[in-house]
Amino acid sequence: MTDYPTEPADILEAAADLLQSRGWQQRAFSDHADPRKATAFCAIGAIRTATGYSLAAVEYQNFGAVLYNVYRERYVYSMQASVALAAKVGGDVPAWNDRPDRTAEEVIDVMKHAAKDLRNRAALHE
Repeated sequence: MTDYPTEPADILEAAADLLQSRGWQQRAFSDHADPRKATAFCAIGAIRTATGYSLAAVEYQNFGAVLYNVYRERYVYSMQASVALAAKVGGDVPAWNDRPDRTAEEVIDVMKHAAKDLRNRAALHE
């Protein structure tokens, strides 16, 4: 069991909350290699941090194969949420995030709308 969200909608909401509370940036996943010390993230960096993937990546380098399963699991969750966001923005999330006219508020809003859309689709199939 993980202490991080595993459903794409939950991950996107957690990532949006992370951007609101700690900050947004462009052209890099975060402003520090260790996500615990970062004060800003891009959209993908926020998703990776929300799933625990960024931290697992740092720990995997330090502890090797012991954490490989955690690293792999969190990577999968990160990719699922990234694909959901890509569908919402029409493709390349990093390029979308890094557009010169993009704002933090817009990124946060789109992530929250993508999460809501995913939940609405899931509710239709119940």
